[in-house]
Amino acid sequence: MGIPAAVILVITSIALFSVCQHLTLVDALDVDHTVREQEADIEPEIDIADEMIVLPKGGDWNFTCKSHQPIVWKHYADTHAWDPPNVFIHDFQTDDPDKPHGSVLSLTAASAAMVGRYYCVNLQWYTEEQEEELDEMVANYNASTIYVYVNDPDEPLVPVDMPIFRVNQYESFVIPCKPTHPAVEVELYKDLEGELVEENEYSNTQGYKLSFNRLEDGGSYYCQVKGKPDLRIHFEISINEHC
Repeated sequence: MGIPAAVILVITSIALFSVCQHLTLVDALDVDHTVREQEADIEPEIDIADEMIVLPKGGDWNFTCKSHQPIVWKHYADTHAWDPPNVFIHDFQTDDPDKPHGSVLSLTAASAAMVGRYYCVNLQWYTEEQEEELDEMVANYNASTIYVYVNDPDEPLVPVDMPIFRVNQYESFVIPCKPTHPAVEVELYKDLEGELVEENEYSNTQGYKLSFNRLEDGGSYYCQVKGKPDLRIHFEISINEHC
């Protein structure tokens, strides 16, 4: 007894639908791969493959960036004003027809004050009002970034010129308690003889992210090298009461 025509039609339809779904998925993956390749092509290219580097104290270093359009180097810390010393920038034309615009970031006499994140940004996407969006520009391939550490045993904590901050009640804030070398462990204490701050999010390139829900969460905080209370930085936090 043969297979009914209706059954054959259903089986054929299912098979064709499966093939079409597969081809659609393959096409979507190809398009996504092509888009990612195109985005990578427009991303500024820094000559350091890693996302971070450790410089010796007192050393000099050049970072070269190139892109298909004019670029600019920016340094930025999202919690406080940061203006690192001994930073020089030189723009030039490359011999790469795909990325003819180049710029060199020169750091001389490296010190703890120069530790932080530097960005190479496609100029058409950047204005001074967009500093807070630099990480988003990196995610969108309109900027590249390098984090610079300095191996400075005499100054293992990143200095902050104005360590006084105002925070809105019920909001989070990152206290920039961070090391100058990735191997240095840091701790944060509430008050001079207070308790170790343990419930938090921590990044050694940003610091401690805390929630300030109570007014008494304000006050003095001390950042120190683990086990070395003589190496510490004082931060003062004031809370803007929520009305």
